[in-house]
Amino acid sequence: MSSLRSARPGAYAATPLARSGSLGRLLFADSVRYACQGLSPLDLRWPTAWINADGYLAGQRLNPHDKKSKARQRSAAPVELADRSPAGTPQVVTILTGDFVCGPDYQAWRPTGTDDWLIMATYGGAGRVGYDTGEIIVTAGEVVALEPHALHDYGTAENPGVWQFVWAHVHARASWLELLSWPEVAPGLRRLQLPDGRLRARVHERLIDMHHLATGSEPRRIELAMNALEAALLWCDSASPMRPQRDPRVVAVLEHCGRHLAERLTLADLARVAELSSSRLSFLFERAVGLPPLRWLEQQRMTRAAELLARTTTPVQDIAAEVGFADPFYFSQRFRRFSGVSPRAWRARSTPR
Repeated sequence: MSSLRSARPGAYAATPLARSGSLGRLLFADSVRYACQGLSPLDLRWPTAWINADGYLAGQRLNPHDKKSKARQRSAAPVELADRSPAGTPQVVTILTGDFVCGPDYQAWRPTGTDDWLIMATYGGAGRVGYDTGEIIVTAGEVVALEPHALHDYGTAENPGVWQFVWAHVHARASWLELLSWPEVAPGLRRLQLPDGRLRARVHERLIDMHHLATGSEPRRIELAMNALEAALLWCDSASPMRPQRDPRVVAVLEHCGRHLAERLTLADLARVAELSSSRLSFLFERAVGLPPLRWLEQQRMTRAAELLARTTTPVQDIAAEVGFADPFYFSQRFRRFSGVSPRAWRARSTPR
């Protein structure tokens, strides 16, 4: 029987835990993982599935001494694993996730990778990711993506000897390929640096959500986990140097306006958010967005008001207050300038007949 042992000694050891029916599948533990969280082969806690040519499967939170647990975890798998992957190649079904804190002995080596994407986001310590002619060191705030069938050569970096990271093996949706077009370090190896602050926190939160959902008990947990990963990738895309970048001070103002649309905001208020002078903010904002800050803010308010008028029966004065106008009459004047008609006329025109 072949296992997942590779050319790198000790990289993998397949340990049979249970046998599943006539298909003769064996649940196994990848011993390279044990060093991360002190797990033994008989106490492995994993989400869904990896299989190899012999039908080996890394099962979900399985206690091999508990027959009810084994039956329950096998039945919780999102798909029936009847197909066999190419010999020696682990294969993930839809999505497999983890949140690891690994010691100095953690290493992984798969010379032909897997048939899915592997995404790893570091949030503490440091890891090393090798490629044919060298390696990179990844630290907090860095995300790497290994394409299908790319070399997998990664582990804890020697200094500081610990690596904290969230990961996902996933068959990427077609729409994700553009989101994963990060700078290429080597063929099949992509790397993205997230700036410290709110964006990095958002990505981390979505990835933790992904892992909790993938290993949870929700009936639609796989779909929810995929959506959480997609949200993380969308936030990553805003930091990709492959995309036009906005000044983070301008982004802070845009987000502040969106969260405080109902409040009275002055140029001085927005300048304080950006920690700039009013004149400097006006220059940077117009260069990035195409409009001065307050004109852009009013455009957002009127757009929101138009949507509420068309799709709800909320009174005009309440809509005015929701988009930052204490005086409904003044709101009506500004809305007419924006749309060419009064709020009531806009609503009448938008109502299906």
